[in-house]
Amino acid sequence: MQDSAPYPLPVPFRKTLLPLLLMGVLSAPTLAKGTPPAPPTAMATVLASVTTATPVQLVTVGFSKETTATLARLQAAMKEHPVETLDLTLNTPEGQPFPYREWFGISREAYAQVRAAKPDLFPSGTSTLTVHKRGTGGSLLVLQGGDGLEALNGLQVNLKANTIRTPWGTTEIGKPVSVNDKDGMSPRTGTTWEIDQGDLTTGNITGVTFTLMRLARDGRILVNYKVGIMRDYEVTQKTDLTFLLPPGNGPLKDAG
Repeated sequence: MQDSAPYPLPVPFRKTLLPLLLMGVLSAPTLAKGTPPAPPTAMATVLASVTTATPVQLVTVGFSKETTATLARLQAAMKEHPVETLDLTLNTPEGQPFPYREWFGISREAYAQVRAAKPDLFPSGTSTLTVHKRGTGGSLLVLQGGDGLEALNGLQVNLKANTIRTPWGTTEIGKPVSVNDKDGMSPRTGTTWEIDQGDLTTGNITGVTFTLMRLARDGRILVNYKVGIMRDYEVTQKTDLTFLLPPGNGPLKDAG
C-alpha cells in the first residue's frame, strides 16, 4: 500500500486507494503553512554529498501482512457493493472514516483494528545512488540510480534555481513539506518539487513529485519519486520509488 499520490489519479487507482483514503489512515506530505519556498540549497544539498555509488535501502510504505490481508477483503467487498460504497462516499463527511457495515465482510473488531493501523517503512531491497556534479561550483546535480532506481537516471537538480529537470519538464520551485506522526513513520520535514499539469476531465495529466524528508526518529533521509502520466485517458507512465539515505542505520520493521 503506497502513500496517497500527489497528483490526480485515474479512476482505477482511486478505486484501489479509496478504502484507505476514506478511512484516514494515510497521511501525505503537506505544505507547511505560512512558509516561503525552501532556500535553493535546503535539503537538496544532501544529494551533493553523494558522489560515489552510495548504498541505499529500498523501502515500501505499507502495513503488516495481517492488516494488508484485511484491507484486501475490505476492498473486495467494496468492489462487490458499488452502490453501497458510493452511498457511503457521498454521505460520510470528508476526512471521516466509513461507519461499519456488515457487508464489509470483516468483523467490527477487525475494522476497528484496520482503522487504528499505521503504515510504516518496510525494507524491500538495496540499491545505489550516484550523484554527478556539473555546472559552476557543482550547482547542477545529475542523478544515477542503481538496480531498481533506473527511473532516477538523468534527473537534474539545480541548486541555484531550486528546481529539478525531468523527462516531463522542469518542476516548480521546491517547497517545504512536513508530516506529523499519524502514519507511524515519525514526524518528518523536508522539501518537495512538483509538476502538476492537466486535468482528469480532458484525460491528459502530467504529475511528478520528488521529495526529500528527514525522519525525526533516526535522521535518515526518506526519498520519494512519483510519476503519473495519462494521455487520452490511458496511463502511459507510472513510477513510485521510495528509498532511504544515511545517516542512521536503525533497523526497519519486518512486514511479517
